Amino acid sequence: MKNLKEKSGITLIALIVTIIVLLILAGVTISTLTGDNGLIGKAGEAKQVNEEAIALEKIKTEVAGSYGLNGKIDVENQLNQNLKRIKGLKYNDSEIDLNNSDQRINKLPATVEVDGYKYDILENGEIEKTPDYNKLKSMYGSVLKGYNAGKNLDNSKKVSEWRLFYVDEENREVFVIAQNRISAKGIPLSSSNNSIEYVGTNTFEELECDYGLKYNKLWISKCTTEDKADSTKAVLYLCDPKNWEDYYIEGKAKYAVGGPTEEILVASFYNIQVKDFYDNSYNGEGKGIRNATIGGYPQVISSGITQLVKDKLYNIGLHYWIASPAGGSPWVRALAPGGDINYYDYSNTGVGYRPLVCIPASAIKIDGENLSV
Repeated sequence: MKNLKEKSGITLIALIVTIIVLLILAGVTISTLTGDNGLIGKAGEAKQVNEEAIALEKIKTEVAGSYGLNGKIDVENQLNQNLKRIKGLKYNDSEIDLNNSDQRINKLPATVEVDGYKYDILENGEIEKTPDYNKLKSMYGSVLKGYNAGKNLDNSKKVSEWRLFYVDEENREVFVIAQNRISAKGIPLSSSNNSIEYVGTNTFEELECDYGLKYNKLWISKCTTEDKADSTKAVLYLCDPKNWEDYYIEGKAKYAVGGPTEEILVASFYNIQVKDFYDNSYNGEGKGIRNATIGGYPQVISSGITQLVKDKLYNIGLHYWIASPAGGSPWVRALAPGGDINYYDYSNTGVGYRPLVCIPASAIKIDGENLSV
């Protein structure tokens, strides 16, 4: 009995404590390996970054060798041939086929895919990671953080916030719209004597930015200095970035204009692309724009717009101008609080502005459900 008492052993309590310590150590080890910032996750991220860098370098190498004697990328003869050397490179979801015009890059910018990573080759030779357009288009109405520009013309208040309005995949542009309506005080379109004071450019071709040419195509053939000149000038004022510099931030935006065109407005609400209007594929009732008879200008089929305006979070408040002319002079289109699109004399001081800012899609960062620039 004396010998048994003197022999030491592991008690039940000591065993339990040991197990608890081992469990804690195991938990710490597992967390270190598999947690949000764990070693396995970090290793996976590092692997992805490395793979993306390799894919990007492959494209850069071939693009660098695709310049012609004029200092520009020779898309037709060099770029396609060089890119075809990249094993597994895809264009339009298939390998480049030099004998197939649909499967060969004909103009830049163009999107290619290497090892599962998509990149945009720009006209100037720069290469950018392709934005997640589907995600962006699902976030219409979201506030864009990191962009704070613009003030009311009477200095009473600044633009409170900018919201995602339209995403153009073809031109790789994103448009954000001022959430609050800007006063029309002091702007030529609100001239009380029905005489427009704007003396700037008289044709869309004269504008330094091609906003009107890109997003007002249905109206351009009708916009001349001889026919309905005042209406045309009013729209040119809205489309001219020189008149809206207070809303432009250098290094973040490409330009700012006085308001959306009717084409962008409808495309935004129906979540379609502006280019789809030009082949008349969206001329059904409640689905787009048609060649209407009012003043010879195309007109929005607006039966479905009203509810869409209410459903989306573009708080309209009072009427605001749309950069699309209307028949007659001095008529300019405007979006009414109820959602209907109509035309008004630009002397109507009850109509304000919702400036629009164009930002490169590649500059928009998506963090969960938040946007920033």
